[in-house]
Amino acid sequence: MKCRITEGQKANINLMNEDVGGSMSSSQIRVKTDGNPVLIIGLGGTGIDALLHTKVILNKRFKLPDVPDKATAIPENVRLLGIDSDTTSKTRKVAGMSLSENEFFSISNNIVTLLSLSKKPSYITEWLDEKNLKRLIDDNDAGCATAIRQCGRLLLFNKALALFNKLRAIVSDLQVYGNKIQVFITTGICGGTGSGIFADVSYIVRQICGCMTETQITGILFMPDINISKVGPGAYNTVLMKNGFAAMKELEYLMNTSQHPYDPFKQTYASGAGGEAAYSVESTDNIYDSCILISEQATEGFIHIPPEDRYSYCMSVAAETICCHIDISQTMFYTNNMMAVGFSCATLSKSKTLEYISGKLFANIQGLWGNSPTAEQRDIFAQSTVGLDMFLLENMFDANVPPAFPAGLKSSCFVPAALKATRQPVEDTGNAWLTSVDDAYRSVYSDNITVLFEKFKREIGRIFEDPQKGPFYASRLINSDDAYCVLKSIDNSISETDSRLEGLRPENLKARKIDADNYYNQFRSALLDVTGRKLERYYTAINEYFEKEKEKRRLQNIRNFLTELRRMITDYNNTIVEHLVGILNELDTVFAKNLRIVTGVEAATTKGIEDSYEVKLVDTGSPEFTQPLDHVIYNVSTNECVRNLMSGLLAKFTAERDKDNFDTASYVSDLISKYYSNVFNQNIDGFFRIKYSTARTQSSAATALINELKQKSVVNFNCNPKDLDKVQQYVQTVLPPDADTLIAAATQDYDTKRYITPSLINNRVSMFRFAVGISLSYYNNIHEYEEAYYVTKRESPDGMVGQHIYVDGMHNGGRDWTQLSSPLYDEGRYDNQRTATGYAEVCRENGKHRDEFNRANNYGLIDLSEGISKIRYRKDITIDDVNAVELDLTNAGSCKKAIESYKAIQDKLKETTGDAISIAPVKFLEATPEESMCAGYVTTYGAWKYLEAMLDIYETAQAGIDKATEAANLLLRNSKMFDEFFKALCTGVIYQDRAFYRYDDEQDNCICLLNMLRIQDSTEHRYFPLFALYRNFCDLGNDAREYIRQKSDFAEKNIDIIKKLYTDVKTSLRGLDDLDYELDEFNGNKDAIIELYKNIVEKVKPLIPQDADNPVLQE
Repeated sequence: MKCRITEGQKANINLMNEDVGGSMSSSQIRVKTDGNPVLIIGLGGTGIDALLHTKVILNKRFKLPDVPDKATAIPENVRLLGIDSDTTSKTRKVAGMSLSENEFFSISNNIVTLLSLSKKPSYITEWLDEKNLKRLIDDNDAGCATAIRQCGRLLLFNKALALFNKLRAIVSDLQVYGNKIQVFITTGICGGTGSGIFADVSYIVRQICGCMTETQITGILFMPDINISKVGPGAYNTVLMKNGFAAMKELEYLMNTSQHPYDPFKQTYASGAGGEAAYSVESTDNIYDSCILISEQATEGFIHIPPEDRYSYCMSVAAETICCHIDISQTMFYTNNMMAVGFSCATLSKSKTLEYISGKLFANIQGLWGNSPTAEQRDIFAQSTVGLDMFLLENMFDANVPPAFPAGLKSSCFVPAALKATRQPVEDTGNAWLTSVDDAYRSVYSDNITVLFEKFKREIGRIFEDPQKGPFYASRLINSDDAYCVLKSIDNSISETDSRLEGLRPENLKARKIDADNYYNQFRSALLDVTGRKLERYYTAINEYFEKEKEKRRLQNIRNFLTELRRMITDYNNTIVEHLVGILNELDTVFAKNLRIVTGVEAATTKGIEDSYEVKLVDTGSPEFTQPLDHVIYNVSTNECVRNLMSGLLAKFTAERDKDNFDTASYVSDLISKYYSNVFNQNIDGFFRIKYSTARTQSSAATALINELKQKSVVNFNCNPKDLDKVQQYVQTVLPPDADTLIAAATQDYDTKRYITPSLINNRVSMFRFAVGISLSYYNNIHEYEEAYYVTKRESPDGMVGQHIYVDGMHNGGRDWTQLSSPLYDEGRYDNQRTATGYAEVCRENGKHRDEFNRANNYGLIDLSEGISKIRYRKDITIDDVNAVELDLTNAGSCKKAIESYKAIQDKLKETTGDAISIAPVKFLEATPEESMCAGYVTTYGAWKYLEAMLDIYETAQAGIDKATEAANLLLRNSKMFDEFFKALCTGVIYQDRAFYRYDDEQDNCICLLNMLRIQDSTEHRYFPLFALYRNFCDLGNDAREYIRQKSDFAEKNIDIIKKLYTDVKTSLRGLDDLDYELDEFNGNKDAIIELYKNIVEKVKPLIPQDADNPVLQE
């Protein structure tokens, strides 16, 4: 006996193998989903791991469509899609489950080749740090995203249109299940692929789902510590840390997109050039409607999962959260916020029950494996039952074949007179008869080969399903090492046929024909044949010749018949029986292993995905579990179950087209659970009634279970428990609707009574704890990641290449996400945990924007009256309006008008009728409302450019105001100073004494203001001494000038002095043209001199009497 099994068949059975993390399920265990369309997308390796955990639960827990491979199927209203640049993700397995061909979308490509393309569209080059990436990436890193976020994004863009088409097709298929679609996107945030494409994929999906009436997108993001702990210590950790921190900066911003509609997510993925379809996205929606953050460790102080199980547990938390929604469609608390989730559950494991029953069933039928037919049984089966006896075969072929000469010697061809003339009629009759024999044998062959083979299969089938014989007996009956089996029996018959054909070789038949011819010649040459013996001898010889020819033909047909039948039986044995024997052997091995694991005899090599977190209501190794099941097994007919199992297995496998991947797991699980269906109808409440005898003990046990689940459902987010006190927490308990005892216990508990949700899954109670409104700043590990990010930024700039989705605002519409603020605000309560570099950088970055906010608030450009920051924003006012204001600094009127224009612009900027950008506050410990609103601005990257633009306009206008005011004040001061100087000259308080200009102080001391003998050797002083005198006057101290002013007020103007002053000034002005070149050459104060002298003329002239004969005025 031989057995065969393919890798596909073995992989299918291993889906039930507890030792590799598998488990059994069946249609008796699975329940319906809520029916609404669901799309679950996994990004990168971590996201696909979560997707696979989800697929396992979907397959084991929910009703499946009627498809050939139910063992790897999912509910018909659910679609899965894994997206990764690493092609090995397609072969990733969780509990034996992998993604199908249609569930995986590869964005793999040679990144070096993509970077080297000379003509890239602008919608890629605007964000891609191409030059630096080319410099840093070599051919050895060309396979995938290489842990560089921009590389992951570039790979996505390269296959963007194909992805759009794929997603469109999926969403179109899902529309038949309703127009309210739930989308889940699972991803890590510290690698190259998931971290690099999580934003793009979410917004692409949101746009494609626009055909739905309602779309809810939930992001499930795995924090960097999950991957860091999996990778272990090393330099690569720094890469994961800074990748994770960069992604967190972007996530924080994108989760508030709806609050800054002035800065939407906007990206083109295909331009439409070259005949390709155009595709772009622009959205003011948040990246996710709800974002769940899952970290490797739970809230501080809670350790309920050992380190080696945490990665799988985190994946399972995501999977359970998704599957709970698919079960009840009422799980999420949609708040447009980030949240954390904790999960726990208690089960009556139907999978373990099915595994126990299956193991015991196969243990009880171990005798089948040793069953073997005796030689007599083989002979009876081959010769009598199937009809492979040579005697029977020859009779079958000859049954409808008449003799060659039915009338014998009385046949017309043997009339002596005619026969003496010619024997041709005899020859013709015999040859015609041989031709009819050939036709008859062909007919027998074709009519019986299939009939006999089908008879063989029916008889084998009866044996296969016979609990007393079974498949191994059937296999040995067909083929075995001894001489007593069907195939060897056929071989013996063929050998016998060959031996008989040896005596019927052509030369033997030819000799017989010669003998017949000789007898014919004797008959013909005899004058008389009174006794007829010569004719009889000829008849006998020729008849024997033709009979031998018939025998040869019969034996040849029998040989061909047996050979073909052997081929058919061998093929059947090879493709059906031996594979089923191999499958049964594998089932026996797996079920025996499962039985030992379930009963605690040995431990599984790989834990099942639920084993690390499920509370088992009963110990499967205890009599409490095994004894009731043994009783059930005893009362169910094993023979009937085996008969149906084997017959169904034979029929299904025979009909299966893809035998290499035959779904043994689903068939066997369904059949066994059907025979023991009463076991699988038990619910949790029934278990409590059986286990606990009184209502009081039932209630007490239920309360204890609810409390245990509460303790285990700690939020899986590494933060300080005090931080959780700042956010809303909801505990949702999911129970079967008839679990009265547990529902009563949950209703009486303060934490669980508010959200109790019914589920069709009757063997399970699940508890979810949602912390809604969680902040990334609460994440304990973020301080370390911030430091890695900023140290790299400061000390190793190459390590920041490709770090953010958008860099260099000069080339991508102003988007430079390296400037996004840290999720750790620099005034937060965690400052004492932050290292110097990270904190200093954040303080420096935030300080600039905090200063902008405070300045703008002082100017009145921000309205804080409603508890939010409303930034005034006027699209109709630009810096050009400020620059267009005319200002003549030498003209007091111009200065005044300019000041009014500048203030009018500032007033418009403050008007409440203009546009306003609203920003919610960011609250932190001991912050005033104004500080919180300032923090809101500091952390809202998209608002910066708008406030900076308004500040630029406002402060430029203010600078104009200041400049004009200063000029006006200077002009006013200079005018007053000139009046005092002029009055002192006209009254003689300042007087000329030969080469000196003097004044007398309060003590009558003669003070020299200008010594023209020592005057500076410059044109402006030598020829315009009054200018030099005026400057010296202006330089006097305030007390001296005040004394001169007061003395001038009491003195009378001297007309002679005035006339002389007028004459000197006019003379100087007339010589100005001759001195023009010298003034320019010496870069003198030409304009100031002219202005001073003209002012003197204008002020002197009215003081001189208006007499036509006045010689002064006539000059």
